Parts: sequence; structure tokens; C-alpha cells
Amino acid sequence: MRRLRSHVPRQPIKPPASSCSRNWRCPLLSASDSRREWRHSSVNRSQESASPRSRQPGSNPDDSQMGMTSACSDGPRAVGCPPSTDNDRGATFLMPLTAAELTDLVHRFYPRNVYTTDARYESQAEAVELRAFRKAAQEDSSAWTTLLQRIRQELPECSLWELPFLIYDPCRCVRVSLAGSPVGAPEQKAVVLLASILAPVHHIYASWQQVENHRVIKQQLWHPPLPPEYQTLETRLNSLAQSVLGTSTLPNEVLFTPVSDVQVGNLDLGHAQLIHCLFTDRLW
Repeated sequence: MRRLRSHVPRQPIKPPASSCSRNWRCPLLSASDSRREWRHSSVNRSQESASPRSRQPGSNPDDSQMGMTSACSDGPRAVGCPPSTDNDRGATFLMPLTAAELTDLVHRFYPRNVYTTDARYESQAEAVELRAFRKAAQEDSSAWTTLLQRIRQELPECSLWELPFLIYDPCRCVRVSLAGSPVGAPEQKAVVLLASILAPVHHIYASWQQVENHRVIKQQLWHPPLPPEYQTLETRLNSLAQSVLGTSTLPNEVLFTPVSDVQVGNLDLGHAQLIHCLFTDRLW
């Protein structure tokens, strides 16, 4: 019988990078390309790693359509940017993230066809690497702390809920309640921001809950496009995540790509999608 995780809302997790993100490296980025433009390369399972392709800005005609360009400069660095040197300041690192590339990426962190209750699971190389990433993320929370401060400063009318510890999921999470719908109210409306530690991406969705006697009796979620009453807050949070964390969103067709050979959280094999692997199976 599989162990079920508690359905108590869990902690937020920060992208494993400081506010300058200089020490964080994509798992598929080779050391030799740390100062050049790069992108994730699709890799076969038999390969230990992939070599990113180095190219000149704008050399790929598809770059403009991907919507995943991160600019690295002297200010806060994008979570997905490789470490810089004094010679590459102001360089732009282009990273189009496709469903195939992200699927290859998450297979670096989730053992294939092994349940979490299997005695072999914790010793699998993928599980070990995921724990290491979570540990690194937990030890450096500066970028996430900055984001929370900015949210509180720029949205004083909203209440926030977040957990300071990284336990299960490869993402951080903050719930920002709409004005007039604070945490603990009978009707709770919130926009939720998730920030992955595995890739420089974030996701924003809307949550509505009806609460009686401290129990949720009805709930509904919306992924983009959100209902009109949530869109103003969504826009503000998206802008803050981009500017502080250097992350971008993924289109729904990428987010909901099946990853059928891994178990994530309480989802059985065959039910996981990229959204669960990059962020969490606990959407509430």
C-alpha cells in the first residue's frame, strides 16, 4: 500500500539561486558553455548529459516564437541563466523550453516506473539528485524572500499564505488572496504563484474555495486564461516573478504534457504531467 502525503497545504520552495542566481545551473548545461548562449537539448535516456547548442542572438528563427528569453545583466539574474564572468555582462541567454526538452529534464529527477514506496526508490540516482536540488534551494532563499517582500509592498491590500520550508515539491508556492477575500474567510479567492527549482519557469492559477467550520466544502481551479476578476492580480504577480526571479510561464499545451512513466506525489503511474513534475501534484 502506497504512503499518502498529508493533504495539508505544503511549503513554498525557492528557485535554487540567490537574488543574482549566479550559482544555479541547469542540470543539462555543460560547464564549457557557461558563458555562451544556450538552450536545453533533447537527450536520450542513455546519455548522461546533453551539450547545449551555442549560437548567436537571433540565429534561430523560432526564438521569437518561444516566449522564453531571459536577459542576464548586472541586475538580478534570471534563475535559468548560467553563471557569468566580468566579460559577459549584458549577454542574453536564450532558452526555448519545449515539452520534449522538459520531459527529458524531469527524467533526471524522477525514477522511471518506480513507486515512491518501493524500497529501491530513495537510492535511485534521480531521487538522490532531486533531494540535492531541494536542499540547495532551501539553503538559499534570497530571491524568493525578495519576491515576497515586493508582493507585500506592492499589494498591501492582499493577504499572503506561504510556507518557508521545502519538503516534497520542486517548487515554491505563494497564495495571494484577492482584496476582500482574506485567508480564513468563508469564501476564499486567491491567485497562486508556483516557481520551479528545476527550470526557470513559474505558473499562475486561480483558486476559489468555500469554507465551513475550517473545512473546504467546495473548490474550483482555473489555469490560464483566468476569470476576469483574477486577471489584474495575475498580471501583477506575473510581472513580479519575471523581474525578481527571471522566470517565464509555459503554455498550457506544454504544462499538461503527460509524463506517464514517473510517479509524482499521490499520483499513480500514468497520471503525471509536466505541471506536476516541475511544480507539484497538490493544486488547491
